[in-house]
Amino acid sequence: MKTWNLPRSIGPAGLITQSAGDLLRFARLHLDRYAEMRAPQVAFPAGVGGMEAIGQAWRLYNWSGRELFGHDGQTIAQLAFLRIDPEARLAVCLLTNSVNAPALFDQLVSEVFTHHVGVAVPPPPEPLDDVFAGREHLGRYERASIRIEVEERGDRLLMTHRATGDRLAFAEQPVVEYDLRPAAPGDGNQFVARSDPGQPWVPVTFFGTGLFMSGRMTPRVGVGELTS
Repeated sequence: MKTWNLPRSIGPAGLITQSAGDLLRFARLHLDRYAEMRAPQVAFPAGVGGMEAIGQAWRLYNWSGRELFGHDGQTIAQLAFLRIDPEARLAVCLLTNSVNAPALFDQLVSEVFTHHVGVAVPPPPEPLDDVFAGREHLGRYERASIRIEVEERGDRLLMTHRATGDRLAFAEQPVVEYDLRPAAPGDGNQFVARSDPGQPWVPVTFFGTGLFMSGRMTPRVGVGELTS
């Protein structure tokens, strides 16, 4: 592997190395100042973990009526999570390199927030039972560094993420397959996906021009069944 680190140009996305204490000091800075950055700017479709909107960089959450803000990030072998309750002045973070980090953080932050403010991470979405839909979404979706293919396999839909371009040089998992199933409200556009039974379901929303998953929109570039 030639790439051993991220370029300086994307420092905010993972090049910066900090301790959990440093991150919590950053959280305190935003508790004391810059409240305008938490003003909603864009609604978040099918938010996971209670996410409702995006502010100025911050993601905004509602957990059983409590307004929180935070941000997560994933890059080469690094995963980071942060949730902040401004009313309670409570902040929880997790820095790790575990592929099980999302489920670990949900458990950890729920335990801490339940103890201090009586709320937990909203339960993840679940697939609808005995419902098969989504053939109209078969095809290829693509953005820089990744191609997503949605295909029918037997009695289910499969969504495959493939690393492309320069990302192939450092991708730990160049190909990841997700089980894709319809979810509430059952309108044929809302689905959930997961790559492993041990992981929580993640919302996937289809639009006419692409799909939205994990905070990113991927445009549709091919329609119908895949031939290659």
